[in-house]
Amino acid sequence: MNEEEADQIELYLNAWNEFKDTAEDITDWERSFMADQVKRYEEYGARTRFSDKQMEIIVRVYEKLPI
Repeated sequence: MNEEEADQIELYLNAWNEFKDTAEDITDWERSFMADQVKRYEEYGARTRFSDKQMEIIVRVYEKLPI
């Protein structure tokens, strides 16, 4: 993951951490998925690899947040 990609994923995950409690349109599965991704990123940082499908889901959830 390059620096730009790391910055982008941090934006998504930080927004998730900040707004997850006020998001209404997030499914239980999406909440669990995001919790897993946050945990992985906290453990491995920029070494974390996300598949294209995982990134699609992260972006989809991000777009649902009440930012």
